Amino acid sequence: MIRGCPPSIVTHRWNEAFGCIPACRLPEEILDGEIQRILNLGVRLELDTVIGRDIEVKELQSRHDVLFLGIGAQKALQLGVAGEDGLGVWSGTGYLHAVNWGLHQPCRDRMT
Repeated sequence: MIRGCPPSIVTHRWNEAFGCIPACRLPEEILDGEIQRILNLGVRLELDTVIGRDIEVKELQSRHDVLFLGIGAQKALQLGVAGEDGLGVWSGTGYLHAVNWGLHQPCRDRMT
């Protein structure tokens, strides 16, 4: 999609590209290599940028012919079941953020 097209920009909310992918799923050196390959194609990466806070959609529309908004999972959904807010119960996104930012050690023995 990138080759032969005008320069593309990826705007990412966090200060690290794709920082919620756990190293046990995709080792950091492989992820870094994949990101570098994308950047080598001419894609520009703008980190720590929130659409609606730092830049408005209308401004993006005025700059570009095409917009793709890949929102991703920013907030966990609550199931409405008893105990989901209990001690040691994590949402998927909350757990990944905590582990990847060094705020929590990954579980090794028992996990459901």
